[in-house]
Formats: sequence, structure tokens, C-alpha cells
Amino acid sequence: MYLAANQMNDIDLQIEYLNKSIDNGTEDHEIYYYLSNTYTSIEEYEKAREIIELGIEKFPYEIILINAEIDLSLKRGDSAEDIIIKLSNAIELDNTNEVIYIIRSQMYLKIDEFDNAISDLNEAIEINPNSASANNNLASIYLTKTEPLIEERNELSYRKEKEIENLDKKIKELYQNAIPYLSRYIEIIESNGEKDNSALNTLASLYYQLDMVDKSEEIRNKIK
Repeated sequence: MYLAANQMNDIDLQIEYLNKSIDNGTEDHEIYYYLSNTYTSIEEYEKAREIIELGIEKFPYEIILINAEIDLSLKRGDSAEDIIIKLSNAIELDNTNEVIYIIRSQMYLKIDEFDNAISDLNEAIEINPNSASANNNLASIYLTKTEPLIEERNELSYRKEKEIENLDKKIKELYQNAIPYLSRYIEIIESNGEKDNSALNTLASLYYQLDMVDKSEEIRNKIK
């Protein structure tokens, strides 16, 4: 009945059938998944959330329901803290999915927990070294961490040589941290026949800032 209603794109009939299955005490966890998705498709997020929570209460170890709850939370714009809790629950059930770590790292960034975000991206890369997103995001975090340091440096008087020297050291360390991941990101997308000139420009600039002029020119030549 559900498949027929789905093929006919009859939302009301789909909802009716799936609700009846739940009312009859179904032992199929996917019924909760399908009904939640159906409500989500018509933007009835509260009903979708109610159904997915019922499903998780009955089937607490089904990763498909946990992932559906995460997707719904993202669509609803729930707080980063709430989504982190859901993602952590998903990781407890399946710690081999790098995508979950990547999403959780993005939530940590929203609340300025850089160290946790970095840790999650390192986990993602350990699971899948060929993840372009994880490598690119990790490089971006290191570069983002330089921004307040650069701003602080620019506000210092030139007479404060020691403070400037210390800030320059911290900035360069972050540049050095970013380079391997940005380089790996570029390698991954190039192996897929893609090219990111913005990333190449950034990498060339980082080498230049580290006084590695030859390496900088080598990267810039790839853009031409």
C-alpha cells in the first residue's frame, strides 16, 4: 500500500498507511523513518520530529533513525549544542562514518570550539584519508585561527618588536599546520579531474608567507 501511494505521489495516502502501521504496533523501524521523511517533505517538521523520536524510543540502536533525526535538526535550524548531542549519539552507534564527524565539526565551529572541531576532522581523515571536505575544512580552521592573531599584530606599535615576533611565530605555525591538509585537498580533487584555483592561490600565498618562494611559484604556475 505504501509503495503504491509513493509511486502515485499521494502524500495523504502515504501518511495514512504509515500511521496505521505504527498504530498497529509495527516492528519495522523503517516505517518511522519513511513517515518522518514524508512529513519533512511537506515541511511539517514538528510531526516529523514527533515520529522520529517515537521511532528512536522504540528502536534506540537503529542508525538510520539517528541520522534522520540529525537531518531533521539541521533542516529545522536547531541549536548547535542540540545537534552535537544527536551527532554524538550517532557516533556511539557507528564510529566509522566520516560524514558524521565532519558535520559535528561544523557544529563545534558554530560555538567556537575549535579544538573539538579539529579533533573531529582528524577522526574523519583517519577513517577516510581521501575525504576532500575533511582535509579542506581542517586547513580552513587553521587559517581561521590566524585571523585574530593577524588583527592583533596589525594593531601593535612597530616598537613592540617582541610581541610582534611572538605573534608572527604563532601565525606561521598555523600556516604550517594548514599546508599539508590544503595540499592534500588539492591532490584529491585533481585526481578527480577538478581544479580549485582559489585553493591553489591560498596555498601559494602560504608558502610565500613562510619564505618558501620557489614552492610558491611552483604552485602559482599550476594556475596559469
